[in-house]
Amino acid sequence: MFTPDGNDNNDLFHPVSECIKESEFWIYDRWGKLIFHSKEIDHGWDGSYEGLPLKKDTYVWSLKYTYKGKTKNENGFVLLLK
Repeated sequence: MFTPDGNDNNDLFHPVSECIKESEFWIYDRWGKLIFHSKEIDHGWDGSYEGLPLKKDTYVWSLKYTYKGKTKNENGFVLLLK
């Protein structure tokens, strides 16, 4: 869960790791539409799409990363609250 409300507390959603150097991160809405993509691990999603804030909902995330020379994939859900 994250709350992008401009208070500088929990305003971005992104992977956190000191070990991952290469990654790709995607966020999809419940219908499978891509709403965010980044190849920078520190570049997080701010709860918007095309500059407009999205509604409170559950979104799907997917992370592809390289760790110790092996490519790994992880998926999950995030709840966007306002």
